[in-house]
Amino acid sequence: AVKATYRTDATKDEGKLIDEFTKPGLLVMDELEKRGESAWENNLLFHLVNRRYNSERDTLLISNLPQDLLDEHLGKSLVSRLNETGGMIHCDWPSRR
Repeated sequence: AVKATYRTDATKDEGKLIDEFTKPGLLVMDELEKRGESAWENNLLFHLVNRRYNSERDTLLISNLPQDLLDEHLGKSLVSRLNETGGMIHCDWPSRR
C-alpha cells in the first residue's frame, strides 16, 4: 500500500497512509519474515510501529521466525519497544494446516 503512494496516479501520499495505519486501536501485521528487509522497508516498519507506540496503540506482529532470528530481523530499537509494551509470545505448537 505504501509503495502505491509513489505512483503518478496515487490518490494518497505516504504520510496520509501512515496516519491511517496509526489510527486503529489494534494493527495486526502477519508474516514479517516475507519483507524484503531493505533499508527503506526497515525504516518504514520502525516508523509505523514507533508512531503507534507513541500513540499508545496496540500492534501485533506475527512471524514464523525463531525468537533470535526475529529479534535480529526487527532490530534492537523495535524489539525494545515491543517488549516494553507487551512482550513477545513464543508459540511452539505444530502447524494446523
